[in-house]
Amino acid sequence: MNYYVTAGWNHSCIEGVYDGANCYIMSAPSGTTPFKWGNAFYYAE
Repeated sequence: MNYYVTAGWNHSCIEGVYDGANCYIMSAPSGTTPFKWGNAFYYAE
């Protein structure tokens, strides 16, 4: 599972790197459940 945020105007990313569709932030470790809470990224084991 990967963390993404929506790209801004002209494919700009405040966070992450534009991957052609969205802004890629990072991948969650395998075997975990990623989620976003309070404007931060977390994962549960």
